Amino acid sequence: MEDLWRLFELESSRTDPDAHPTAGKPGPDMQEARRWLLKHAYEPLAMRELSDDALGSSPVQLTRRFRAAYRTTPSDFVIGLRLGRACRLLEETTKPLDWIAQQCGYENGFYLSRVFSSKLGMTPSAHRKLHRV
Repeated sequence: MEDLWRLFELESSRTDPDAHPTAGKPGPDMQEARRWLLKHAYEPLAMRELSDDALGSSPVQLTRRFRAAYRTTPSDFVIGLRLGRACRLLEETTKPLDWIAQQCGYENGFYLSRVFSSKLGMTPSAHRKLHRV
């Protein structure tokens, strides 16, 4: 079931980054956290920067409140955005995996490949072969 939910989140982020389901109407602080994550998703993340500076709360409180508002953790939200971008780049370009990893906020292709395989159940090269015309 989690795999189906993750695929739904990925597809939603591919078509409309604002189309993530919510448990209720998120408060302004969680909306701000989401905007911040969308803006910084493809950079090295400093969750403490978001929780301390932008929201004045601890990372644990941020995670708990974000999960209540959006049914996912901030980290999983960012992973979904990054993997959505990685999927698009794999499908639309012939660029090497290291280049794609850097465009998606990962340090190198090896790490992207590990996250990709873990979350999506296939390697980036298998995804590219499956979705290329």
